[in-house]
Amino acid sequence: MDMLNLPSLAPERAIARGSERSVFDWPEEPGLLIKVLHANALRRDARGRVTDPVWRRERRTWRVAQAYAARTGRPPPVAEVIARLPTTAGGSLHVVRKVADAEGRMGPTLHRLAAENRLGATEIDRLNRLVADLMAAGIAVHDARAANFVLETGPGRPGRFVLVDGFGDRAAVPLRSWLPFLARRRLSRALRRTARETGLSWDGARFLRP
Repeated sequence: MDMLNLPSLAPERAIARGSERSVFDWPEEPGLLIKVLHANALRRDARGRVTDPVWRRERRTWRVAQAYAARTGRPPPVAEVIARLPTTAGGSLHVVRKVADAEGRMGPTLHRLAAENRLGATEIDRLNRLVADLMAAGIAVHDARAANFVLETGPGRPGRFVLVDGFGDRAAVPLRSWLPFLARRRLSRALRRTARETGLSWDGARFLRP
């Protein structure tokens, strides 16, 4: 793994931390991020082998997003999941595409934009476009907290929100992945939390200013 020039993955160097993973910049690969899976997110199968359910569900969801993009010409609504690197300690590192701003830094989250009172009509329209894509693609979303929505901007790219975490069906029997109408119903309920966090209102189809 040293040959990859991985950055320091010390906890204090993380740029974000969720319930399942910590996120690190990769200076040698500025367009990518490394997500380190926490030990509590790993599972053991019937034979006692360590498994990575996060990787499995996100790769499955990424394929759904790619198929949607190919079918519609719209960009994939979730962040690209590129590779999994197993560690010698039995853990997992996930390599994902960075959703960046114009300077190449990780873009601002919806949570940050709301906290800084930067959610104008343009940003709300972009958020609603993402929601429409998630609904149309039948993407299963289990965590719609505002910190999981990131605004991408940059030269030659129209600004858009991307869901960077919280996607994929966590159920042992992934009914929401098999039945898109269930995924849409679950997402609509989850977005009520997003509305509460951001001071917006959710009417079951789109976000509005209250």
